Amino acid sequence: MALIGCIATYNDIDLLPGAIKTLVDMDRVIVVDGAAGSGKTEGASTDGTVEYLTQLAADDARVAFVPTDGPWPDKMAQRSAYLLGEAGDWYFVLEPFERAYGLSEVKLFLTSATADVFSIQQYPQPWAEQPVMVQRLFRHLPGIRYEGTPDRVVCDAKVLVGPARPGSLLTDQDPLIAPRIVSVMHKRLRAERTSLMR
Repeated sequence: MALIGCIATYNDIDLLPGAIKTLVDMDRVIVVDGAAGSGKTEGASTDGTVEYLTQLAADDARVAFVPTDGPWPDKMAQRSAYLLGEAGDWYFVLEPFERAYGLSEVKLFLTSATADVFSIQQYPQPWAEQPVMVQRLFRHLPGIRYEGTPDRVVCDAKVLVGPARPGSLLTDQDPLIAPRIVSVMHKRLRAERTSLMR
């Protein structure tokens, strides 16, 4: 069983390296690059992301970089491209503007997990008092893919992740396991504001 960190990115060189660094406990990290959407004409990132990921994949055998020649048809196609695991593997999904914490014990727990999906605490800002629960940890099952919207994951037999399908909570299974995701998008917004003020 492998625990696979998954990131879909496009022109995120300012935040992406920090996200990848927090996935140190993953067996593999798969990063898919490229613009997504039918109205897009550009393809690969143009801000140094491609060069960074190419070098990172060459230096770290855990990292797989999935480039693109043109725009992805949509976000679902882009995200489905990182579902490269095998039966029994687990995916942990992170956005480039997020950081993951408390993942060190998750892999051992998953070897005996009975649920197929777990919700993770996500803090929309580092200073947020209450988290929201997001379904970001799910098992590889036959026919797994994103479908319809970027927050809906299906397999041949059922919907795994979706707005109407609550995931199990890791803390309900073991109160000592409490991974969390924290958004640091405020860093980009602050840099953009500073740039505009100059």
